[in-house]
Amino acid sequence: MASTAANLVEHVLPSGVPLRRWVLTPPLELRARLAYDGELLGAVCRMFVDSVLGWYRRHMDALGFETCKIGAVTAVQSVSIDLRLNPHFHTPALDGVYDEDEHGELATRCSA
Repeated sequence: MASTAANLVEHVLPSGVPLRRWVLTPPLELRARLAYDGELLGAVCRMFVDSVLGWYRRHMDALGFETCKIGAVTAVQSVSIDLRLNPHFHTPALDGVYDEDEHGELATRCSA
């Protein structure tokens, strides 16, 4: 988990850009099924991330930033801190929308 976080910070997420952390923890009744059904887990993850990115799109489209970029990555954790079966999703998302400047760097257009 620590090496994944380090890779995200060093190679994936842009530096100096604000992030917003989104977390989805499914209800107790679904956790065992999600833990053993990878296809279902993937579908729930896609719906969750689509909902998060849709939230950004709706807010930014309303402000006239239809062509800007948004982004997020998701890590799936399978247990909670007490080692109980608890598949859940952590999604750090770029908090706002961005354009590339003339040097290829991300430039903030609008924060959420």
